[in-house]
Amino acid sequence: MTWNDEFAPTHPLLDLSHQLEEATDAYVRALDEEAEAENEYLRKHATAYALAAHEGVASTVRSKHADASPSVVEAKTVWNLAVARAKATRAKCQSIEARLNGAQSYFRLVERQT
Repeated sequence: MTWNDEFAPTHPLLDLSHQLEEATDAYVRALDEEAEAENEYLRKHATAYALAAHEGVASTVRSKHADASPSVVEAKTVWNLAVARAKATRAKCQSIEARLNGAQSYFRLVERQT
């Protein structure tokens, strides 16, 4: 294997590094979406809490009352889905990174043996 063959566009290390780069970008986007969903949930919860306080709901149950609001429930669901997407993309990054590390070790071993 020559130097040019090792770094050809179809080389497994290059393919894996591109996959890792794309997966990392997807993970960053998922984290951004998660943060936006969390902020939306907190905004809706604060609004529902303030409305409950204005309506005279007892302070001991305001938070539960706010959590039961349909808009808050929807925002919490969206946030939970965003968290799940972030976890899935993180797992994909870790999987590709492990494959890349294994491939790098293999190619180093082959290089030492030749």
